[in-house]
Amino acid sequence: MALDKINNLPADEQKLLRRALENPEFTNIDELSVSNQDLIKTVTKDPNLYLFLADVFDSQTILIYDTPDSDVKVGITDGYVEVVKMIDEETFSINDEKQHIKVEKIVEGPSENVVTPRSNTWIKIPNPGGGWEFTGSTWYNIQLQEYFINYTITALGIIIGLYCGALAGILYACAAFLISSPYAPYANVAKVHKWRFDHMDYPWLYKRASNVCYAHFQGTDTHVGTENLYYERVF
Repeated sequence: MALDKINNLPADEQKLLRRALENPEFTNIDELSVSNQDLIKTVTKDPNLYLFLADVFDSQTILIYDTPDSDVKVGITDGYVEVVKMIDEETFSINDEKQHIKVEKIVEGPSENVVTPRSNTWIKIPNPGGGWEFTGSTWYNIQLQEYFINYTITALGIIIGLYCGALAGILYACAAFLISSPYAPYANVAKVHKWRFDHMDYPWLYKRASNVCYAHFQGTDTHVGTENLYYERVF
């Protein structure tokens, strides 16, 4: 799926990503543990199975891989490799270095009807058009140990995705909004408001999720970007 999406990108970005996939050059792999090195080699050798996302942000190639452990992801930013692991509700690690995190979840409306791009019954699609009916929302308040600017966009996207639950998948877009915002050097608290919608005409066929991202700084929540995701049921 992620490999197919590369074909929809501009030609120069396609070239960068295919080079990164076919001839990976890991700039820091010798600094990692043997187990992490083995994991990286395993997932990058089989992008058809493990590649979750491939994109270019600010001229940097961004690759995110699934692993056999759903709490562990491999992120590569222009060859810089990070193994990100969710250890528990308050601890994660990047390349085996532990960091603390605080996450508050506030559900508004009905419980989440979990939909993900990797679900067995739903796939991500372009906007099918038509109207949408609001079905509920959830706030995630995320306090990180470091300021946003101290994370790569890849690692930050993985962290937010892991701690925002299955519906979030990898919130790479939100990470991009936060890191490119003027608050990146000063803020370490993000808020994600996840809205859920059913299609008004075909609620059994289409769903929409909107991730509204905020940076919290000096007592104020500032909107930094919104990502809309659309899903279709597969029978």
